Amino acid sequence: MTQKRHTRIAKGLSLEQALCIILSDAHVTPEGCLVPNICTDTQGYPMVTINYRYSQVSRLIMEYAGYDLTGLCVCHTCDNPSCIFPAHLFVGTQNENIIDAVSKGRMIGLTKSQSDEIRDLYSTGEYSQRRLASMFGVKQPSISLIINYKSH
Repeated sequence: MTQKRHTRIAKGLSLEQALCIILSDAHVTPEGCLVPNICTDTQGYPMVTINYRYSQVSRLIMEYAGYDLTGLCVCHTCDNPSCIFPAHLFVGTQNENIIDAVSKGRMIGLTKSQSDEIRDLYSTGEYSQRRLASMFGVKQPSISLIINYKSH
């Protein structure tokens, strides 16, 4: 694997120029994610310093696309924090981001396929939310969020 580039971009560059530098060395994963070859934070989000401002690259991408991100999160449909592909990003509130994560099973230790299985079992009418919670080792409110498709 190639060494990741330092995250500091020369001062005085526009956002567009800085993003061109970042994108010039990005690669596409087999899943279709666009991943830059720069340093990440502890959660895997690509980070960069531009004109003394330390930011997540996904946020810069969405700002460049015209979004006002004041008080909002940049969320990933692909669930890959390293991805900066605009088609895999969407803007939402912190609450929407949490609901998205829970509905996909991430925040409660379940996989997407387990979340789908929970919805399938519940739709048969043979399983209560409490029974499903017991079967999957989670609490009933988590099951409720999953079966009610609070997001995606």
